[in-house]
Amino acid sequence: REGWARRVEGLAAAGVRVRAVVHTGAETQRVRLAELTGTGLAEAVSAGLGGAEYLDELCGLEPGDPVVYFSSVAGVWGGGGHAAGAAADACLEALAGCRGAAGGRAAWLAWGVWQEPGAAADSAAARRAERAARQGLPALDPRLALAVLRQALDGGAAPLVVADVGWERFAPLFTLARASRLFDAVPAARRVLDAAHRPEDDGPAEGLAALRERLAPLSPEARTTALLELVRTHVAGALRYPAAEAVDPDQPFKALGFDSLAAVEFRNRLRAAIGLSLPATLVFDYPTSNALAGYLLTEVFPAEPAAHPAYGRLDEVEAALAELPADDPRRSGLTHRLRMLLWKYEQEAGDGAPVADGQDLDGASADEVFALIDREFGQS
Repeated sequence: REGWARRVEGLAAAGVRVRAVVHTGAETQRVRLAELTGTGLAEAVSAGLGGAEYLDELCGLEPGDPVVYFSSVAGVWGGGGHAAGAAADACLEALAGCRGAAGGRAAWLAWGVWQEPGAAADSAAARRAERAARQGLPALDPRLALAVLRQALDGGAAPLVVADVGWERFAPLFTLARASRLFDAVPAARRVLDAAHRPEDDGPAEGLAALRERLAPLSPEARTTALLELVRTHVAGALRYPAAEAVDPDQPFKALGFDSLAAVEFRNRLRAAIGLSLPATLVFDYPTSNALAGYLLTEVFPAEPAAHPAYGRLDEVEAALAELPADDPRRSGLTHRLRMLLWKYEQEAGDGAPVADGQDLDGASADEVFALIDREFGQS
């Protein structure tokens, strides 16, 4: 407050009256919500407000003098580490609303990414802009942004969000961890999200066939090792690591540096490489390279249905019969019993009609009579 007062007094002494104010606030330090303390929140909100609540009083503004409050889109739809900044932005929006309701001229705008003029290609600002573009938020065209600012000043105190959004990239990233209906009223976003929820085709079939052919001769352990190397290679690509060897197979993806952008890029890389439909939440469901390789093994080589225990018992019967001499009387009894079992289950596998027995021979057909003789006495 004291600083604002000194600035305004200096202007007044020079015969200058403040006729407009553009409030940009201060950039707050990014802190995860779970790590944000009450003191830290208060300090960050105070820095974000930057004395905005005193502007009318200190500057002697008249109702027709415009006040513009600049905020960030992170305060509108959220962003990692921006909890305190979002709180400050909400306060600025409220101040704009109060000034407008009192008859003053005010505008609150939440801006997307601006390209910083003169920023070197390898500067931190350029890297931030490049990352934002990969997330679906390319830098605003300054001429268009300034035109929107003029419209905001002429149109009253309604809050505006001004951003260039590539919905094909942004919407899937925004809803990666959880569903959201925030953009349901935006047709372009709705189309992208609706398409994302439709059943997805697998990747190239030849990719999966080639992978199976390459891994088929290997043992299960060797298959897992090969899939692990495939996973590590694409993790390194998504995270811009120098080589797959730099990826610890037991370290959680989050600790390696994965965020929603990297997770989607990695999933798309892997899907294209192996030809399988993979969930968008892949790195959350299988949080390490080893865990993911194990999952992929079950997808590339689905387990065959387990053999029924009866197969093992039949092998035992066959072995027992082979041990009996051909003239052993027990052999005849065993083969007769096997023949009866075979006849019984063949009949059950047929049309399911009752089998003729000795109590209804009068109504049995010739084939049923001969089958009964074969069952009871064997074939001569």
